[in-house]
Amino acid sequence: MRLISCHIEGFGKLNNIDMKFTSGINTILRGNGWGKTTFAVFVKVMFYGFSGETKRNDKENERRRFRPWSGSTYGGEIVFKSGTNVYRVQRSFGGKKSEDTFVLYDAETNAVSSDFTENIGYELFHIDARSFENTVYIGQNNCQMCVTDDINAKIGNIAVTDSDINNYEKACQAIKDVVNRMSPNKRNGELYRQKMEYAELSEKVRKRQYVCREIERISAERQKICGQKSEDFERRYLTAQHRKLSSYFSGKVPDRELTDLMMKKAREYDRLQSQIDMMESINDGAHGRDKGEKYSRYAKSEAGGGRKTAIIILLICVLALVAGYFIVKAGGTWNAAADAVKYGGNAKLGYIVMVLAGICMIVDVVHLARIKRKTADKDDIRAEKLYDKRDVLLEELSSYLTGFGMETEDDPLRQMTEFQMKYDEYIEICDRLRKAEYELQRESEKNMSQIASGKYMPQRENGAYILQSTGGGRTCGYVDIDAQEVITQYDIMLSDLRTELHDIDEAAQDMDARKDELADRFHRYDLVVKTGKLLMEARNKFNSRYTQPVAKEFERYCEMVSEDLPQDMRIDPDMGILYRSDGLYRNSETLSSGLSDIVSVCLRAALADVMYPGEKPVLIFDDPFVNLDDDNRDGAMILMSVISKKYQVIYFTCCENRVL
Repeated sequence: MRLISCHIEGFGKLNNIDMKFTSGINTILRGNGWGKTTFAVFVKVMFYGFSGETKRNDKENERRRFRPWSGSTYGGEIVFKSGTNVYRVQRSFGGKKSEDTFVLYDAETNAVSSDFTENIGYELFHIDARSFENTVYIGQNNCQMCVTDDINAKIGNIAVTDSDINNYEKACQAIKDVVNRMSPNKRNGELYRQKMEYAELSEKVRKRQYVCREIERISAERQKICGQKSEDFERRYLTAQHRKLSSYFSGKVPDRELTDLMMKKAREYDRLQSQIDMMESINDGAHGRDKGEKYSRYAKSEAGGGRKTAIIILLICVLALVAGYFIVKAGGTWNAAADAVKYGGNAKLGYIVMVLAGICMIVDVVHLARIKRKTADKDDIRAEKLYDKRDVLLEELSSYLTGFGMETEDDPLRQMTEFQMKYDEYIEICDRLRKAEYELQRESEKNMSQIASGKYMPQRENGAYILQSTGGGRTCGYVDIDAQEVITQYDIMLSDLRTELHDIDEAAQDMDARKDELADRFHRYDLVVKTGKLLMEARNKFNSRYTQPVAKEFERYCEMVSEDLPQDMRIDPDMGILYRSDGLYRNSETLSSGLSDIVSVCLRAALADVMYPGEKPVLIFDDPFVNLDDDNRDGAMILMSVISKKYQVIYFTCCENRVL
């Protein structure tokens, strides 16, 4: 393949440029800034199109970088010979790839040709644009090359017979992407993230025993505080009740025996009052009378057997008087003497009965009157005694209660009953309070002994004293504290710990679920890594079979260039150059810039010889020898002279002393 001519309508700073090319070396001498690199890119773009179209940086995006400065038509044409045919390829470029145009003509007939498509570069050289830049195009200060799949395929001459080598780079990159994505050693790796998450779960689960111990410890301390709080509350309650009952008794302490005696008198008073109430209820109709009159009816109701007997006799006399009346009535008239004689005995008997009955009635009435008078006198005396006894009892009860600051109420029995109940409660409170104070005294003595021993120190906390261990621990032996705040804090701590324990249990379950999955993913990662290593080994073994011809040509070119080049140079499977120095093989990049550039040019020439044994491509050199000294520059001229016998060379330079 050979370039014949080119026309640049507009490409970067180049505008309306025409050039013709011959076989051998075509030297283009232009000053800095003319656009030599732009011209070299134009040649590449005419065959391959633009690179870096997705880049936002104008320097990396060739379409934007080489847009015509003058605003002229973006594009041009190249006339070239391939085999025995001459073609003219025309391209124009728009703002995006869909606006580009490509036309291929037969240069002799000017007819449109279909021998090549817009992928003409790949169809001519059987390598992609990246491989083109790493072989037939050598840029300034960019002589180093990077081997690609297409280069390996061309070296092995297997581009048509086998496509595996062409896909090696894609496969290797895919494996690398998977390894990087899954990496357990990189922070953004999936396995690293999952490993760290699993480690966090494991660390959280390891705290379970500690959290359980803390829950037990705080629960025990809380229980102890609750007990102390209960004891303290009871002590305060008893003190308050004692104070309340003391105020009920006006600060005095009743005597048990005297209180029991007063209780008996209250019951006696209640009994007397009941009798008096009954007497008053019998005479409730007698108002305005003295006490004797008031209770006369009660006296009548309480009369003895003599009174009853008198009444019975009175009734008999009445019956006798009635009977005598009927006898006289039955015997005749009352005035006739004859009748008296006639009826004699019966009339006399009737009169006698009536006279006797009347006498008996008079005597009985007199007797009843005497009984009534005597009974009334007795009842009056009895009532007076009841009143007097009741009043005495009331006075004694009133005097007793007044001694405790109390006034006598209408119901002394109820009042004394309440008094005795309060007294019993007071005695019970006193007993319980003495017991609580005894326990408090024991606790205080225990705490004071701990303080005296130096084991604990009293510390003020939240308005109360606690015992703080001198060893850093803490005891719940409170000297004086309202424990509710402490209990609240313990409840908060227990709630947090139980929540943490629940999270730990969930983490343990999550660990169990993740364990097998993580092991499986690590196994997959190891398989991918091993696959990459095996693939690289296979590729290196494959390439090693075809690097010998390249190494042979490379050695030949190096011998004609310079005697200053290192001895024992080798080519690795990635087409990197190694040289021995001080017993170790080192990369050619460690050479000086001049020697590194010339060694790379020799390797490019050797690759071209091996890759294109038949029709040769055009080699484009963009001033690659700027770093050479005079001696090495002479060797480079010899190298270019040899290369130009095999290839058409387009050589750009800006310095006359580097013109070939």
